[in-house]
Amino acid sequence: MTDQPSRSQGIPDPAGQALLASPLTRARFAIFWERLWPALASLGTAVGLFVAVSWLGVWLWLPPVGRVVGMLVLFVITAAASVPLLRLRIPTPPSLTRWRPLPAIPSRWRCGRLISSAPPMPRAG
Repeated sequence: MTDQPSRSQGIPDPAGQALLASPLTRARFAIFWERLWPALASLGTAVGLFVAVSWLGVWLWLPPVGRVVGMLVLFVITAAASVPLLRLRIPTPPSLTRWRPLPAIPSRWRCGRLISSAPPMPRAG
């Protein structure tokens, strides 16, 4: 036996970390974008709703109280749509390397055919 600890005891390998640095950075930005775009889409939808209502001239048709109520409703919609942006977090490197097994999905395909639990239907022939 040697006095040096083996790599399997949790001591990081500098060469391996250097090889993983660039792919982990790309994965980090990809996961961030996948978390960001739905939040931006919901906020864009709320802003688009305001623009559509304004272009249709709804504000001109409504009395002053209706305009205030309409603006409050659109403000609440915009505030609710911006909540996902407030909860958005940039993924950290330890969360990228954590392995989580996927749930098992029973195989229902065999030899290119879907296996059904129902008995086969007789063919007229």
